[in-house]
Amino acid sequence: MISFICPSIRPKYWKFISKEIHDDDFQYEIIFIGPKKSYADSLPPNCKFIKTFVKPSQCFQIGALNSKYDLICLLSDDISFSKKNILQQINKNKKLINSKKLLSLKLKSYGVKTWVPEKEYNYMQLPVAPIIEKKLFFEVGGIDKGFLATFYDLDLYLRILSKGYQIKYLDIIIEERERNIIEPSLYNRNSNFDKKYFQRLWFRKGKFNLKRVKKVKKFKEKNLINFTQPPYGKWKNNGDLINNLKYNYVYFFLDKILRLEFSFVYNIYLKTKHLMIVKYLAKMFKEIRSS
Repeated sequence: MISFICPSIRPKYWKFISKEIHDDDFQYEIIFIGPKKSYADSLPPNCKFIKTFVKPSQCFQIGALNSKYDLICLLSDDISFSKKNILQQINKNKKLINSKKLLSLKLKSYGVKTWVPEKEYNYMQLPVAPIIEKKLFFEVGGIDKGFLATFYDLDLYLRILSKGYQIKYLDIIIEERERNIIEPSLYNRNSNFDKKYFQRLWFRKGKFNLKRVKKVKKFKEKNLINFTQPPYGKWKNNGDLINNLKYNYVYFFLDKILRLEFSFVYNIYLKTKHLMIVKYLAKMFKEIRSS
């Protein structure tokens, strides 16, 4: 029925994800794509792992190409599900896909609901981990290789909405797990680069418009698993030895110390970002960084 695609650097959560999704009554698979193989051998038969050191946006393209079902869904590896009947909900509503409904999950990020209308996007509601027909994924161009690690999924979903699809939220809430002090944050490290590219595609004179400016930069399928396609970000093609050294917790910890980047500060911000004083301080800090 469905292939869940999960670019991942946190294998410690794979068993939780597979257990929360599992249902004997439905066909499904979970594809984990990333640099760390830990626990892969102990996963259930309908879960598989593809080892690669390429950037996260490219991982999703790899997962889509290697998926076996007609429906696909992009997940992140730091989420948990509040209910256990996920596949039942999807199966009950999948006929709506034929009527141009984009079946979306709901995300709580540190307690904050993210399925409310967004001012930045002209008060549109935005989908989270929607259920997509695989043929539609490729029809709209797949993942744009101009992204590194963030915003590539939203870019994909907006291309689908621009074709006349409407969001239908399922009664499935996923919650973002709180990161520990060592775990890296793709958003912190890559969102400035990715958001600038995203805004060039979807914004006119600072205002959002549901009409993409440029064509999709498509990935080439040749050597897709072995080599990152530009732009590279930190995912340069350095060879397996260097890449393996970069994906261990000692490296992550030293890297965070050198950058003064600690998750507990980010966690505090996520929990209080709705407060006016926090919004003001965040805006002031952003202006200082860009000056």
